[in-house]
Amino acid sequence: MLLNVLTFAAPCEEFSHFVARSQHEKLPATELKATLQFLNNGRRGFLLVLSDGQEMATVQAGDRVFVVEQ
Repeated sequence: MLLNVLTFAAPCEEFSHFVARSQHEKLPATELKATLQFLNNGRRGFLLVLSDGQEMATVQAGDRVFVVEQ
């Protein structure tokens, strides 16, 4: 399967609290910053679009995804 428009899902404050299991209280600023930085560059997830002509497919946690520079 080929995918286009591969971008990273940007981390946000709400997701950072979820990851840190701290939904009921705010993270201290330094911990929030560290969590946001950890989640950057794809650790939160990716936004993918199938290339033209590709059949529908499912990408799920644990699947390997490779970026091919063209």
